[in-house]
Amino acid sequence: MAGLQGILPTYYEAAKIDGAGSWALFRHITLPGLKKAFGVALILRAIDAFNSFDTIFVMTKGGPGTATQTLPLLGWKIGFYYFDLGKAAAIGVILLFMTMILSMFFLKRFVE
Repeated sequence: MAGLQGILPTYYEAAKIDGAGSWALFRHITLPGLKKAFGVALILRAIDAFNSFDTIFVMTKGGPGTATQTLPLLGWKIGFYYFDLGKAAAIGVILLFMTMILSMFFLKRFVE
């Protein structure tokens, strides 16, 4: 909603005076105006997807076998089942770097 409110109404008025239809207004004014809001939402959803732990832990605990195991769940298992905190910390750092690289890509693509 904040992204929509950030688009100035004068853009729509000028386009209507030039004869733009509703599809052209949406395609050439609304979508480019929402590019930054889409980028931020995409970054937040990507971070949430990388850190999917709670639902998988509650439902399957990574099983059967390792079929639904994610990196956060693997780090938790290595850290708390096998007490290998060094490997668990390494997995956490790898997950951090993966998230940072993906976020930088989305920032360059959508926000700047």
